Amino acid sequence: GGALGGLISFRNSSLDGAQNALGRIAITLAQNFNDQHKLGVDLTGAFGSDLFKMASPVVFASNQPALPTGAPAVSYDTANIDRLTASDYRLTYDGASYVLTRLEDSNVQRFASLPQTVDGITIDANTWTNPVAGDNFKIQPTRRGASNIAMAISDPRSIAAAAPIRTAAALTNTGTASISSGTVDALIPPAARDANLQNQVTIKFTSATTFDVTDPVFGTISGNYVSGDPISYNGWTMQISGNPATNDTFTVGPNSNGIADNRNAMLLGALQTARTMIGSSAMDPSASYQSAYSQIVSSIGSKTNEVTAIGAAQQSLVDGANTAMQQVSGVNLDEEAANLLRYQQAYQASAKILATASKIFDEILSLGR
Repeated sequence: GGALGGLISFRNSSLDGAQNALGRIAITLAQNFNDQHKLGVDLTGAFGSDLFKMASPVVFASNQPALPTGAPAVSYDTANIDRLTASDYRLTYDGASYVLTRLEDSNVQRFASLPQTVDGITIDANTWTNPVAGDNFKIQPTRRGASNIAMAISDPRSIAAAAPIRTAAALTNTGTASISSGTVDALIPPAARDANLQNQVTIKFTSATTFDVTDPVFGTISGNYVSGDPISYNGWTMQISGNPATNDTFTVGPNSNGIADNRNAMLLGALQTARTMIGSSAMDPSASYQSAYSQIVSSIGSKTNEVTAIGAAQQSLVDGANTAMQQVSGVNLDEEAANLLRYQQAYQASAKILATASKIFDEILSLGR
């Protein structure tokens, strides 16, 4: 109760949830931007690195102070970062299985072994190799996400604003087909980059409806042409649209540097309104950063109005209790002033009686002399 109880209640019912929700946005944003940034090249032609530094999930033991059996390790499932929730979790070993409880809705999952991936996080045994029944850990995946996000690069030249590939159509083409600028689909391991994105790939139409894709390393494959359909190869995707003629040729090759190219920067900017949050194994991401933030603002605004109304109601109760108390034992200053005047007049009247009695007594004494 009291002020301390109010602070604890505020922390448990409002502050923790708001911090978790804001942290989820920060972590998702950082991971999305890092993933896309690595698909571009900077001014030197090098592939991008992490744009943001991210917080790590917080794990601490609920059965402190002793941790004789170690602790689990918790990391983000970066491929499914959209599945993060704004909840904390409790991980317990009951002697036979690992019990994970999502505290937001009391959802319980049991696992016979670790590691396990749940809700955008991966839980591994790490040093918790000999668990003891009763071991109990609290996991806060997103609590520090907003407070610990930071820039990972400081040199503007390291911003991977350009795309790593360029597309072109041969000047000798006689058809009306055109090729898109192309996009990189997924991060290719560094060891495979030279064998993939750094190769000049030629697309040559053998007829109006068929084409060959020739790579200097992997050889030639054939495909059927449908205008506007995506053509994916070696980690990139582009489209050819229109009516090609036999022997028309298109190329997809490396972008030697990032000068006058902002295609990856445009894709980074498009993340602002993309649906990248609040997904699950059964549902695609359904929210953008803005809509997720709007949910936080709406929740806090609603809670503020609720607390304001409760506060006004409680103040009315306090005022009523004070009025009732004052009616019984309170002091009315006007009444006390009137009583003081009445007592003063009574005192003055008594003083006059005493003065008169004293005078009469003196007169009696003088008659006897």
